[in-house]
Amino acid sequence: MSIWYRNGQWGEGEIALPVDDVGVFQGVIAVERLRTYSGRWFRLDDHLDRLRQSTSLLSIDAAQGIDGLSASMADLLHRNGAPLVTGGTVLITPGTLRGRTPTVIAHLTPLDLARIERLQKEGELLVLSSVVQPSANSVPRRVKHRSRLHYYLAAQQVRRVDPAATAVLIDDDGSVTETASANILLVQDGSIYSAPPDRVLPGVSLGVVRQLANEAGIPWIEQPLQASMFDRADEILLTGTGAGIWFGNNRKGPVYRQLSEAFHASTASFD
Repeated sequence: MSIWYRNGQWGEGEIALPVDDVGVFQGVIAVERLRTYSGRWFRLDDHLDRLRQSTSLLSIDAAQGIDGLSASMADLLHRNGAPLVTGGTVLITPGTLRGRTPTVIAHLTPLDLARIERLQKEGELLVLSSVVQPSANSVPRRVKHRSRLHYYLAAQQVRRVDPAATAVLIDDDGSVTETASANILLVQDGSIYSAPPDRVLPGVSLGVVRQLANEAGIPWIEQPLQASMFDRADEILLTGTGAGIWFGNNRKGPVYRQLSEAFHASTASFD
C-alpha cells in the first residue's frame, strides 16, 4: 500500500477529504502534478514556487505548509521504497468550512509509462473544441487547480467527434490555449509560437522547453495562437510533466526532434 503525507502526518492506504472540506464543497483545490527521473523529483522547486503562487491567488494561507514540502517529498519517496520512476501529486485546500486550516496532502501517483511512450513515438490527436477557458478576470490562468469542469465539457464535446481525440480549449477571441494536461506550441518556418503567458498555465515543462529552445537559438514568439495557425502549423508540440515533450496531429519535424533530444538529455543527467 502507498504511504501518503497529510499536514505533517504520515498514513497508509486510502486518503480522503471530509465532505465539509472547501476542496470538496466548493472545488477549491490548488494542485501540482510531479514526476521523478532516476528516483529524483524533476524541477521540484519550480513546482513548489507555482504552488505558492496558486495558493496566494486563491487566498489560501499555506506558506508554512509549502515550505516544508521539499523535505516531505523526499521523505515520501523514501517511505515508499524509493521508486526510480513515479508520479506524485500535491494538493492544498482551504480546509473545512468551519476550521479553515489548510489541508496539505502529498501522495504518489503511478505513471502510465506505456501511454507516455506512445505519445512520444506516435503523438496525440488534438481537436479544437468550442469550450472557452474561464475569463482570466475570474479565474487567473496562473493558478493550477482542480476545478476541471470546463476541461470535462470540452472532452465530452470532442469525444462525440472522435473518441480517441484530446480536446483543445479556446480563448474568448477564438485563439488556441491548452489541453487539460499540456501546453501547446506551434512551429512555423523554424520559429516556435507560444500563447501569451497571461492566457495559459505557466507550465514547468514549458519553461524547460523554452530554455532549451533559447540555448539552441530557436526563435520563440509569444502571441495569440489563432485557429488558422493551428491548422497550418508545420509542427505541433505539447509539453507537460508526465511525458515532457511530445507532438500533436502527426506533425513533428526537426524542431521537435532537436528539443526532444535535448529534453531527454536533461533528464538523463539525473542518472
